[in-house]
Amino acid sequence: EYMGTPSFSFTLMASSAAGASSDEQQYADEREVIDHFSRLQDDVRSFYQKISELEQDLREHDLVLTALAAVEGSRKCYRMVGDVLVERTVDTVAPAVQKNREGIVDVIDKLKQAMTAKENELRDLQKRFNIRIKSANERAPAGAPAGSAGRSSDAGAGAGDSRGVLA
Repeated sequence: EYMGTPSFSFTLMASSAAGASSDEQQYADEREVIDHFSRLQDDVRSFYQKISELEQDLREHDLVLTALAAVEGSRKCYRMVGDVLVERTVDTVAPAVQKNREGIVDVIDKLKQAMTAKENELRDLQKRFNIRIKSANERAPAGAPAGSAGRSSDAGAGAGDSRGVLA
């Protein structure tokens, strides 16, 4: 079964022109809110994936540093620089690997901060517009018309229905 982007149900909060903040007026319709919410989710997912990749690189750097620590400093070792394998000594390679490791730690920290900011923005948007993520069993069956998930045929969902919109 297709497990793509989850469905969202929300109620677009109506606000009067006099009392509305500029944040609440930045969305012209429900579709824009859903699109922005989806983009934020994609951003958070991308941050998480990149952080995971960098944490794997960090573990590899730690393994190399552990292996180099047990070796005499004048011993030859090989290091990949771009696509070129170069011959160096342990004394020259170990500090470079350590510096790279520290750089990876810094990047991971910055990505975690950026991801936290995106997660906070996502939560704020979710709270402000009452966005609920529907589980797979609440979604419409494959043959059902759009917007019919979670509604029974006698639910009386008319034009004035205020239960929110399923996207």
